[in-house]
Amino acid sequence: MTYTSVFSIALGPTYAGLTLAAQLVTTQGEAVGAPITSGFAALGGGDYLWTATLADAFRGAVLFADTATDERLAFAAINPEEINPFTAAVPGTYTGGSAGAALGTVSAATVTFVSAVADTGDVELLRGDDYLVANGRALAWTSVGWPTLTGGTILFSVQRSQGELWTKAGAVTAPTAARVEITASDTVAIGAGLYPFDLQATVGGAVTTLLRGSLRVLGDVR
Repeated sequence: MTYTSVFSIALGPTYAGLTLAAQLVTTQGEAVGAPITSGFAALGGGDYLWTATLADAFRGAVLFADTATDERLAFAAINPEEINPFTAAVPGTYTGGSAGAALGTVSAATVTFVSAVADTGDVELLRGDDYLVANGRALAWTSVGWPTLTGGTILFSVQRSQGELWTKAGAVTAPTAARVEITASDTVAIGAGLYPFDLQATVGGAVTTLLRGSLRVLGDVR
């Protein structure tokens, strides 16, 4: 993978109008490839910009020289975590209390809830809204603890009242992932309120309850 970075080179008026070249070097000072003359922009007064495409893992420096005399005029260190912080390992050497250290404590959860599904497993919908793949709001779950769902069916069941069950078929989207779309008319049919629900998968005739939770449907403003 690569990323783009822009280097500023301030040489002063004496060095205006030059044609520059950039030479990448390793941390041991060894040249990497041939000098690069593309990507430079002269700003006037001896100031220049160099736009470079760098490999994510490259660490070292860049030396800037006048192509006419080969005189070295400037250099800059290249540390990928400083230029592109998303390449840095966390927590790595980040000090305690820093954002990098905090990110290093984040680990994958057993179940990942997306869209209208809270991290508690409960679902909150607004009556009259659509929760579809098309608008990016479909209810979706995945868990490494589930059995393989490939070839199975999904059923989302809501207990509206004693003996009254509202159901909606979902879909298997990956071996351990499922999705349910809820339309605006579905939310009206369920009605505003707080209800228990479960999500079941049937694979090869075997029924497995993947999760249980609470569904809250909020009333819309009328």
